[in-house]
Amino acid sequence: MLISEMHDQIWGVYNHFYDKAFWLQESSGIPEELLLWFEGKSGKSTYVWDVGEVLPKLTVTEKDINLREDFKIVEKEFTNLADHEKLVDRIVEGVSSEVQLLYRFRNLIVHSAFKDQTLLPYFTWLAEMYSGVLLRSVRKDIRRGMTIDQSINQMSTIITRYKEHIGHGKIPCLDDDFLQAM
Repeated sequence: MLISEMHDQIWGVYNHFYDKAFWLQESSGIPEELLLWFEGKSGKSTYVWDVGEVLPKLTVTEKDINLREDFKIVEKEFTNLADHEKLVDRIVEGVSSEVQLLYRFRNLIVHSAFKDQTLLPYFTWLAEMYSGVLLRSVRKDIRRGMTIDQSINQMSTIITRYKEHIGHGKIPCLDDDFLQAM
């Protein structure tokens, strides 16, 4: 969930600028070299670390002040190690809170104390999302030759390994070596 959340943020910025580059082209204010990059004429695939590198160049081309401020926050969170660590802590805390809410919701159902049905669709969606991420991750690890125990142990140590990379001065979600090792 940690890596997924961070990728969603940075790819959200990429998609915004991709749409501008595709539809507005020269009038978007995006430099010519980046327009060619978005068009994929270099023949190379675009990776998340590529987006991290061009983010400062893209942010200054945004005309909408509110979006520019949002993009500057994302840029800061993916270039400044201290801000990135705060982002990681915020995401982990959010996931932890949601899992605790799911557990409390489960307890209400089990003990027949759940009366209000208005939250049922949200908690159903949340449980489906988390279980889907877990099952896809375990399935991917099993294909790589791991056991279920090894897969779950690996998942439980990702945050620790992620923070160790930050301690070494790297932002792991932008580091190909870290992503390949997952």
